[in-house]
Amino acid sequence: MLADTANSNFRTFGDAAINNSGAVVFLGFLKDFSPGVFVAKVAKDHTNGVDETAAPIITVVADPSSPAFSGPGVFFEDPVINARGIVADVAFLSNGNLAVFTGNSRGLIVRTDPNSPFLTNSEHPSIDNRGAVAFSADEANGARGMFVELTGGASPLAVLQTGDPLFGSTVTSVSVGRFALSDSLRLVFEYELQDGRSGIAVASLHGRSGVEPDREIDDEQ
Repeated sequence: MLADTANSNFRTFGDAAINNSGAVVFLGFLKDFSPGVFVAKVAKDHTNGVDETAAPIITVVADPSSPAFSGPGVFFEDPVINARGIVADVAFLSNGNLAVFTGNSRGLIVRTDPNSPFLTNSEHPSIDNRGAVAFSADEANGARGMFVELTGGASPLAVLQTGDPLFGSTVTSVSVGRFALSDSLRLVFEYELQDGRSGIAVASLHGRSGVEPDREIDDEQ
């Protein structure tokens, strides 16, 4: 067991994710109702030269007191973690904006402009082992887009948006999952088209300043 409500300060939990090293990231809500993004790692007790499982170590990655977006009313979506232990998530801020961010217990990097009202809603980002992030989001102008941030900063690039041409029709919806971005910078996404088709496709992001989908995996009529 990593955490429960009976033996901790947690009131309830959201979704969790795990990497190959066994680090688990999860959305948690404390007894005072404050939300946070936490990482749990199973520790080993080396007493007397015998490796035994000890109580897990739980660290805070982000909460309303984080300097990157501190303020009342901050809440988070479901996080994800890569092989290096870097967490990615989205925070909804007290100023009404959102911030996609990456980081660990040592600090956070905001990957979108927290002072910009351009993005109005996002479910979650995806992160690869290089630290690139991808996410889908609603825009203030009513469009919905798929974005990537490849620089390690706050310069997201629009990959595909509603109204764009795709596979001989026009995009009406696009969505990116939590585990959608590969280390080779290939991004899988779900789309819906104006002609009624929907499907799953892959976009290659490597070496492109403007990215177009390069392979359609499945198409549902």
